[in-house]
Amino acid sequence: MSKPKSHAGVFVSHEWILAGQQFANTPSYVREVLASLLTMPSGLEIALFGVPSTTVRAFIANGQVPILSPGSPTPSTQDFFSAEPSTLPTFKDLRALPVPPVEMIDKLFRAVGEEWLAGKVSIHYAHLISTSYATSTGANSLVPLYILSFWRRVHRMRSTYTTWKTAETWLLTSGRAPGPLTDSTRLLLTRIPHSGRLGALEGKPDTIALASFLSREWLASEHIGMICNILRTDIDMDDHLRGRHAIWDAYWTWLLWSRYVERAQVRSATGKPIPPPKVVLPAWLVQFGERLASGDLLSLSLVFNLNGAHWIAVVVDFRVWSILFADSMGHSIPPQLHDLLQWWLTPYAKQQLSVSHLPCMRQAPGDYFSCGICAPNAIAHYYLPDLHPLILPDMVDSARMVYLERIWKISQSSPVEAATSTPDFTDSDLGGALQIDQDITIIDTSIDIPILSKPKCDSAAIACETPKVPGKPMKRKRRPIV
Repeated sequence: MSKPKSHAGVFVSHEWILAGQQFANTPSYVREVLASLLTMPSGLEIALFGVPSTTVRAFIANGQVPILSPGSPTPSTQDFFSAEPSTLPTFKDLRALPVPPVEMIDKLFRAVGEEWLAGKVSIHYAHLISTSYATSTGANSLVPLYILSFWRRVHRMRSTYTTWKTAETWLLTSGRAPGPLTDSTRLLLTRIPHSGRLGALEGKPDTIALASFLSREWLASEHIGMICNILRTDIDMDDHLRGRHAIWDAYWTWLLWSRYVERAQVRSATGKPIPPPKVVLPAWLVQFGERLASGDLLSLSLVFNLNGAHWIAVVVDFRVWSILFADSMGHSIPPQLHDLLQWWLTPYAKQQLSVSHLPCMRQAPGDYFSCGICAPNAIAHYYLPDLHPLILPDMVDSARMVYLERIWKISQSSPVEAATSTPDFTDSDLGGALQIDQDITIIDTSIDIPILSKPKCDSAAIACETPKVPGKPMKRKRRPIV
């Protein structure tokens, strides 16, 4: 085998195609040629996937959902590739023909480099050979290599479609009687983009995260952050509370707890005592304790996650030298959490901090999903009882809709930003390490979207008495707002 001459970065086809080369050994300029063949033409991409500003209602209304291909029998990756030239696929076929399972698409991306060097330049719908689509013209045609990117994009779009469709179905069914709140929430879906980053909120979450408020799903850390944003806003609007009380969400409490547990584990292994907070914690976090000690800050409220599955609330109020604890499951404060709070706060308190009950809604039997609503509500009720009455067990669905409207209203202080582009593939998908830069928009207005089951959310569980370090929430760029 002769060594290729095109090392100056110029791709010479006959030196690589059908030349006995191994894709794993190819330089970046050769991989970039394959990347260009795998990238959907911009005109086709826009025609199929639309514009970013499509609202939830328009996105749902325009989606016609074809079926998935059967998972069995499964053809080999070689069955998909052909050395025969491709023809341009029609919009009708792209929208109507089922796509392969995502696992098969991943395998095809891993195989395409070697197949391309072996002279394969097109793909056919091998996954439809044993189906009723086998006799259709589109299923028997040869299509360009970029069909792999289209197939992967459809899977991603299907997840978005299913998420919002499920949210709308929840809003209109499940025993929710028509009324002003339901009507206004449905109207809201004509304004919220189905995808886009909420720049006014901590962490800039994607709008698709809002769909969880139209469900009985367990709320994750990004949702807790959104609700805490509401609480900060309400406190800031009250002349008696503004600037004197702080609200921490999941990221900051995770940081506090993880630093403490790390040192507690060292203590267990070596017998050495845990150093004081100013040694263990970041300086900016230590300042909150100092502000409590000076009286500049009167109280600090925190939402903790226990074992990655359950949300609880704590209010540290130095006006009454008390740690108020709320658990919607009715449990008392876990010993390790109590130890953490005493270790952190005792150096700043002028007297012993007592533990007392923070009023909180008790979750109804069979309700393992409302702790993310109850914990922030307990904190809000402590500061502003008239504005935030305690939620009743039969009002949790309404509370979710109210939170959604409040979050959307607050988010309007900044324009919704374009969603972060997710490449259809990277060089690592092809068996390398070089990242291929692409400018990809993942949206839709009128295409037919094959449907997938919605990814399962974390299920809630009853809080344990000895919590572990919670899973790390989404990274935030800003510190807690006082």
